[in-house]
Formats: sequence, structure tokens, C-alpha cells
Amino acid sequence: MGKMKEIIIMQPGPLHLFWTIGVYYFWQLKDRYDFVFIVSENYRDNEQFMKLAALDSIRHIEYMSDKGIWRKHFNYHRKLKKNLQMYSPTYFLMHNRSYVENQYLLYWAHRICPNAIRYYYQNGRMSLRWKDDFSARKAEKVKILAEKYPRLLKHLGLAGELVEMHNSFAFFLNLKVLPLLVCRTLFRPPVNVFTGHIDRQATYEQSNTNRDHLLAYLDNEIAAYRTQGIKNILQIRHPLTESAMDVFKFLYGDFRESNIILILPSYGFTSRMIESGWQRDDLVNHVAGKWCVALEKFSKNFPGFELRMKLHPGAVKDPLWRDIIKEILLHVQNLQIIAASESAEWYVVQSRVIVGDVTSVLWWAGMLGGKIVISLDIFGYPGGGELEFYKGLLHYVDNLEEIPTGPLSEDIKKHPQDLQHLFPNRG
Repeated sequence: MGKMKEIIIMQPGPLHLFWTIGVYYFWQLKDRYDFVFIVSENYRDNEQFMKLAALDSIRHIEYMSDKGIWRKHFNYHRKLKKNLQMYSPTYFLMHNRSYVENQYLLYWAHRICPNAIRYYYQNGRMSLRWKDDFSARKAEKVKILAEKYPRLLKHLGLAGELVEMHNSFAFFLNLKVLPLLVCRTLFRPPVNVFTGHIDRQATYEQSNTNRDHLLAYLDNEIAAYRTQGIKNILQIRHPLTESAMDVFKFLYGDFRESNIILILPSYGFTSRMIESGWQRDDLVNHVAGKWCVALEKFSKNFPGFELRMKLHPGAVKDPLWRDIIKEILLHVQNLQIIAASESAEWYVVQSRVIVGDVTSVLWWAGMLGGKIVISLDIFGYPGGGELEFYKGLLHYVDNLEEIPTGPLSEDIKKHPQDLQHLFPNRG
């Protein structure tokens, strides 16, 4: 039996974010390190993840149940302690530091493995307009609450206050009360993920030790992180630029790029428009009408290309979006709808043109390189111009008469160091 490799403990967050970002970090480092994964129980049900789980470089997978709030906290406390004691990692690789599971892992990391380096990787597009982004999330919760209790539809302000009260209570319960009962401590994360508040003092204290480093990719995103008080930032090439095609071949087999225009509408911004006073039927006609005009333009600019649209999983359950799609299909006969449960990234790698509004998948596709990636700011969404800040990565379009027909020439691989240089073997 050969010499055991050093260990990286990886906490990649929700499954969809693992496929967006985390898997490429793993793929880049799997030949030099063994991994211990700390993941949610639902990873077991994913066929592609179980294919990865069979690789020799995965030493252990700790599946964490989310059932029962008390049990969840107790399991994070007990199981994370056990894994750190058993595997003594050289590095931690984490999707965030502010969620409940992150705080428990950091609690034990400081006590059991204080000399291990902790890397937090940027897990998606950085919200350069953080307040707009979080407002869209809140508006979606308000809409869901109002649909559950229809009387609140006439009192969206009250629904908003109820959502804020619930978020504040959830933060207090999960980051203060239960950690105090379970491990006799209070957690103070850099970002309150329930309310959107950034604790700049906690950010500064927890982000800038000689063991804590944030891995990020683009200059403008790094500048935004610095305004939060984060100094220990290492700029790297996104690992998907090196390994995306190898990962997809491993997971799905051989594939090729085709003449496909992939349409990826965002979800949540329509809720903000309802919150701002739009009537439902008017909003359906407005959004559907804009998409119909856009799809007609794309069909003319890219003759012979297939039109395929994939909705956000949340939109499938939304009666508003069901009506929007129904209206679009009445006017665009050659549009194929992809199941929302499918991997957006899998369809991105097979498509030549990727079109959306503010969705983070556009950021992912731009990182991939070689695609025609277009952000449409034509809907009047609050914060709908967010991707104007990413003009070096993708095409930002607010005028349908100016649709580009070629990819950007800038090579995002020019960004500095490769991930491998940050993980020297120390044994």
C-alpha cells in the first residue's frame, strides 16, 4: 500500500453549488490530495456525485442530515469534531464562512487543527450590488408568503415585515441560541445570511488571519470584497477554465458543442416588480413580450440555431412564470423547454450561444470561455443592469438592435496563478 496523501476537508455547500464551482477545485487537486467531504444528505441521491464518490482520492464522505433543527446542530457539532480528530487535515476548502455549517466547522478547526490553512472559495458571481441582490431574495419570500395567505397580497408591506421578523428570528436561533446550547458558544458570522447584513468587524477579524484566505477571480469582484473588510484575497484562474471539459466527459461521456441558443431567465426579480406595484397580468404580458421580441431577434441573427429555454427550478412552481412561458410558447413555435431539474452547466457546454438576464449561469459561461454569452437588460428589473459590470467577461445588451454574433476576444485564463500553487504538499 502506497503512502497516504495529505488530507483536504472540503465543505462545498448545496449540491447545485458543488456542480457550479466546487467540483472543479476537487478535480484540480484530487491527484495530489485525498479528500474528506462534508455534504448534505441529498448528495447521496445524485447519480453524478456517486460516480465521483467511487474515486480513490475521496477518503471519506460525511453525509449530514438536515432533518430536525436540534438534530442538525448536534450532528454538526459531534460529527465535525470526529472528522477533524480522525483525519487531521492540512487544508480546509470551504464554500463560505457565514452559514451555520461553516461556523461549526470553523469552531472545531480552530481548536483541533489550528495550523491548517483555511481557503474559502468564491462560489459564484459576486453581487456587486449586494442590496439589490438580497432584495430580490427577500421579495421572493414575500411573494411566497402572500400566496400562502392571500389576504397579504393587499398588504405586501406587512408581508415584508413578517419576512424580516422571521429572518431575524432564524438568525438568532441558528447562530446564537442553539450553538450556545450545543457547544457553549455564540457564532458571529461575517455576513448574516438571513438578513443580508454585513458585519464588517467580524469580517475583518475572521478573514485576515495568516490561516484564512479567500480565493477569487476577477478584479472588480475582488475590489468589492475589499470594501467588506477582506484583505487576505488570492486571485486565481477559476479552476473550471482548466478542468470543465474533463469533468463533463467523466460525468456524462463524450459530447460536442452544437448550434444551440440556450435561454436562461432569472427567478426572483419578477417578485420585486410585483412588490413595486406591478399588476400580475401586466407583468406576465410585459416579461413574455420582451422575451418574444428577443427570441425573434436571436433567431434572425443566428439562422439555423435551435432555441432552448431552461427555467430556474423555483420558477416551475410559480403560477406567474407558468403563465409567462405559456404566453411565450404561443408566439415562439420553435422553442424547446428543458426540464428545470437538468444541469444548466451541462447544457451550457453543449451550446454556442447563452442568453439570460442577471442569472449567475452567465458568469459561469463567461468563465468557461469561447461562448457567445449575453446578458439582456431589457425587462426593467430592479438591479437588472448588474452584469454591466462584467463587460470583460460577457456581452451586456440593453438594446436588441445591438445583439453580438461572436464571443469576446479577451482570454480570462490570463488571470494570474493556477490553483495548484496554493496547495504545496507540507508533509
